[in-house]
Parts: sequence; structure tokens; C-alpha cells
Amino acid sequence: MGSSVRAAQASGAINIQDLIQGLQARSARVTQVVDNGASLLETTIDGSKQAGLAFEQVADAISQISQMNLAIVGTLEHQADATRAVSENLSGINQLSEQSAEGARSSAAASEELAKAAESLERVSGAYQV
Repeated sequence: MGSSVRAAQASGAINIQDLIQGLQARSARVTQVVDNGASLLETTIDGSKQAGLAFEQVADAISQISQMNLAIVGTLEHQADATRAVSENLSGINQLSEQSAEGARSSAAASEELAKAAESLERVSGAYQV
């Protein structure tokens, strides 16, 4: 009976040793998967930071364009007011009135072109979304 107990103990020790080795191997694989995930996470974070910087630059450019548009609109409004005042005060000078109107049309056309350019820039900047 003593030899069968020793055989059972030896068999149990081998089974426990096999279990420990299996757990160690799995633990090593899990560690490698976690390390790979951490590396991918760092890469993703770096990419996100770069995308964030790019978005900030795009937002700054759009803000500058908006400010320019506001300045142009203000200038155009001022020009329109001046044109109306000249037209009211100098209604007897038909030629000057026509020149002022032509200037306002040119300014409006330039503003429309600028609006198209801003719209085009917005489409282009939209293509850089991450």
C-alpha cells in the first residue's frame, strides 16, 4: 500500500507541475498581448494628438477666414452706405452714381468669390478628418 500512495503522490506532483507550467505559458502569452495592446494604444494616442493639432490648425485657419469675411462684409456694408449717401447727395451727377454702383457690384462679386474659396477650403479641410 505504501508504494501505491507514493505513486499517487508522484502522479499528483507531476499533474501540479504540468498545471503550473501551463499557467506560466499562458501568463507569458497574456503579458505579450497586453504589451502589444499598450504599444498599439501609444501609437493611437500619438496619432490622435497629431490629428488634434491638425484640427486646431484647421480651426485657426477657418477662424481667420471668418474674421476676414466679417471685415470684408463690414467694408462692403460701409461701401454700400457710402454709395447710397453719394447717390442721395449727388443724384444730379449720373456718371458718378453709375461708377459707385459698379464698384459695389465688383465688391459683391469679390465677396462671392471669397465665399466660394472659403467653402472650398472647408471641403478640403473636411477631407483631413481622422
